[in-house]
Amino acid sequence: MGLDFKSAEFLCTEVRRGISLGCLLLLGRQTVYMAPREIAKVKAWTGVALKPAGFADEFFRALGAESISFLDHSNYEGADLVHDLNEPLAREYHARFETVIDGGTLEHVFNFPIALRSCMESVCEGGRLMIFSIANGHMGHGFYQFSPELFYRALAPSNGFEIERLLIRHAGVWYEASDPAAVGSRIEAVTSRPASIFVSARRVHLTKIFETWPIQSDYSLPTLPRGGAGCASPSWAERLAVRSATLAELQARWRTYRGSWHRHLSNRAFFRKLGASLL
Repeated sequence: MGLDFKSAEFLCTEVRRGISLGCLLLLGRQTVYMAPREIAKVKAWTGVALKPAGFADEFFRALGAESISFLDHSNYEGADLVHDLNEPLAREYHARFETVIDGGTLEHVFNFPIALRSCMESVCEGGRLMIFSIANGHMGHGFYQFSPELFYRALAPSNGFEIERLLIRHAGVWYEASDPAAVGSRIEAVTSRPASIFVSARRVHLTKIFETWPIQSDYSLPTLPRGGAGCASPSWAERLAVRSATLAELQARWRTYRGSWHRHLSNRAFFRKLGASLL
């Protein structure tokens, strides 16, 4: 687990938009993974001079963390909450932290749904869960690579959360990723270079998490009736809807694969370009 320049930049912008880290839980003690010029930029933002390969505790304190707890599988790096995320988190830690940050742990946990639920349960009402992970082009890094839809469906109002920001970093550029349910289409992208995902979600109310499992948005839509015995034949309007959806899907796939030829994400209707820097 480590704090790289992209994660530091995202966190600084979160604080600038008024978020207080407060009582903070980190998944693993974060090690600084930055070049000297990147460390200099972070110092200009925060006043903290980080050390390469050192721990980033002071960075989080500079951003307003009043207390820091570390969750890890062992106490090798000084974790005060020793826990295997493959197993449910004890109830004494539920709704305990104002901010929970995963800087690169969840993709390495086999029992991902349980691990994600534990992270969500540990956030207090009004607090935030932030996840910085891999999106595409990192085969072999961990067990999983994540898509925007996974977090849009999991960190949903039905589970007591709402996503405030979901960004993709690809080839040195930040993009804002749309919610597939909102745009009515899968937001696919074949990337020419590795891409990372950055999520910030607020816990709006306490409720049971994953009482029903999330469903990918285009599979949760009602299916059209098929012709045959005991079934009404589709109307002309339903047939037109199917053809329109098929055309839209083909167009989306073309934009997706065209993106593999370029350095930018070509699905501009779904990924809004923000620029090389957030600050």
